[in-house]
Amino acid sequence: MKKERVKSLGSKAFSNRMYTIKIDFYDHNMADATIDLKPWRSGRWHNHQHFCYIPFDECITESMYDYEECLQMLDLDKVARRWFIRQMRHCTEGLLRQDGRPDMDAAERKHDRLYHWTRLETTVLDERQKSGLLEICPEAGYNGQVNHVHLRESFPMQAKAARARYSVNIRAVAMPTEVMLEILEKLFPQFYVTVQRDRDIRNCNVSLRISWEDKAKATMSACVQDNDFILYSKHA
Repeated sequence: MKKERVKSLGSKAFSNRMYTIKIDFYDHNMADATIDLKPWRSGRWHNHQHFCYIPFDECITESMYDYEECLQMLDLDKVARRWFIRQMRHCTEGLLRQDGRPDMDAAERKHDRLYHWTRLETTVLDERQKSGLLEICPEAGYNGQVNHVHLRESFPMQAKAARARYSVNIRAVAMPTEVMLEILEKLFPQFYVTVQRDRDIRNCNVSLRISWEDKAKATMSACVQDNDFILYSKHA
């Protein structure tokens, strides 16, 4: 992954008797927005939120939660609220439901596209899948003392230090990407087809997480990501 800084597109401001709003726009659907409830008004609504800031960036899901918070703050004035919604279409296009509320499923899908992720949500493994997993990777099996297993090609030193410091109940297993792809192909063939369709299968990395509730019940989640792509950011 390579980070590249987004370019500024200019700013817009709004002010009326209730609010002042300033939005700085960037390309790739990004912005910074600040909203202030004017001081001589805030005393009247002392229980209302007086300030809101939204750094709308590549963290799409978090940005949409911030966006909804801004809408709640603007509920004292329809004109300011409508101006804000109209200007923020620069960021929210395709991320809102028909009622104007954030569509978090759409936000998560866009977030995954930006980070070039293909994800398998947590899935209960049946007997065939557990057997196939342990045949390829016995280290992923149940252990009375360790209930969570994380498979990756490598683990950063800081992650190892954090696990040691907090005694997290996780076993880290380093495994070649090719072997983890073999696990996915054997256990989840339809998901593997999606992974192949989304990228060059020879140039990606894989993260697998297995959790054992007990000796009989296990769940697994997976994330496959491209190695080479550009992530546009305000913080590159």
